[in-house]
Amino acid sequence: MDRKTSKKSVKRRKQKSNLPKRMPLNELVVSSAWSEIDMTTGTSGTLSFSIAPTIQNTTEYSTFTSLFSEVKLLSAQYTFFAVQANSTTTLHSKMTMGEDMNFTAVTYALPSAYSAVINLRNCRSINTWRNAPFVYNYRVYGSIEHSAITQDSPSTPTPYAGSPGALVIFADDLSVTTTYFRVNAKAVWHLRGRV
Repeated sequence: MDRKTSKKSVKRRKQKSNLPKRMPLNELVVSSAWSEIDMTTGTSGTLSFSIAPTIQNTTEYSTFTSLFSEVKLLSAQYTFFAVQANSTTTLHSKMTMGEDMNFTAVTYALPSAYSAVINLRNCRSINTWRNAPFVYNYRVYGSIEHSAITQDSPSTPTPYAGSPGALVIFADDLSVTTTYFRVNAKAVWHLRGRV
């Protein structure tokens, strides 16, 4: 092994990962994908949503709860597929999204203005007439702790455990009662504590 190869392999080993170094027999890393939501404006022409990366959204949730007692989010990703083309009959504007760690799937407040979203963590803006899918990578930090799998989306937010936070989305000045995006979600969790 030459010196360059040796340095590359050492660098790869030093890169931090959210995965445990050795996986015990009573633990599992699992990935799941699901169709999250069709984003449709209301009668005021606004898009206002909050979507959380909780394991409770998966179709396998009941199986997971019968096998494991604790969960921790490792990564999450949302893909936005635009439904409306840029035309003269449909109004378009920018849509802004960001992560709020004080929200969960059951405890949240829908934004009523851009000011409720623009200062959130990992804030991004896209146009509603976008003709290519937009992928939003939800930030997950390595210091998150495991939480009870049945409390993955608690009424009291736990930004330090489980699957914390929610993606908060807002857009206005749009056509009323019109679907603008279809959103798919994908996430990876670390499950442990065999039941």
